Amino acid sequence: MMAAGNQFGDFDLQAPLLCPADALEPDDSFDAATGSTSTTASWQRLFDVAEDEDWFQVEAVAGANVQVTVEATAPGVDFSVELYDRDGLTRLANRRGPGLLTLTPVQAGNYFIRVIPQSGSALGCDAGYRLSVLFPSN
Repeated sequence: MMAAGNQFGDFDLQAPLLCPADALEPDDSFDAATGSTSTTASWQRLFDVAEDEDWFQVEAVAGANVQVTVEATAPGVDFSVELYDRDGLTRLANRRGPGLLTLTPVQAGNYFIRVIPQSGSALGCDAGYRLSVLFPSN
């Protein structure tokens, strides 16, 4: 599809969301990650399609543990969780399925979390999960 305009630049045309309840979409890359600067954060998300990726950004303090917990909130939801360094490209840790990942960053800064559905996972507007992040004091 072509569109004409009188402005130079890159444009990103977005269709209506498949699942309006997932208002944080599109966040399918680290540079579109949903952020939090509080000491605790929690997000309710879902996998609308198999190619969905949900990225989160957290501000971490050097030497302070960051605890990331993910759990399915609907039957059949299967996922992987990955922690990325400040560049958004270097994977530091990963886990398949529910549970806890802990990161103790050497340097302060913004780190990234990626949650993706596994092959065979439930999908659609009811295929939800909860991601929680806690920054305990050391």
